[in-house]
Amino acid sequence: MKTYQLTPKSDVYSFGVLLLEIMTCRRPLELNRHVDERVTLRWAFRNYNEGNVAEMLDPLMNEAVNEEILLKMFGLAIDCAGPMRSDRPDMKTVGEQLWGIRMDYLRRGRRQ
Repeated sequence: MKTYQLTPKSDVYSFGVLLLEIMTCRRPLELNRHVDERVTLRWAFRNYNEGNVAEMLDPLMNEAVNEEILLKMFGLAIDCAGPMRSDRPDMKTVGEQLWGIRMDYLRRGRRQ
């Protein structure tokens, strides 16, 4: 629901979109793509829900990624960019989740 009000949850949404941009190497709008793939957020939600997470990843990052860490990062981005403001985590929770993902990454290493 669009309220056109900026709140801390709006910042969380923006952060989720930014994470998706970084991980997919896509802009929020990709006008040169097929109509089903133009809005990166819709494209990402659909692929995430269908289990096609690895296909969304920036090809330059593909070889050096741990699949479990990748799933957690995309899950966090999807949670942050969720359509319902009330369902989005607060930024403190996002920071804690990022820290946890970082710790998992350091424990497991970069590769599977």
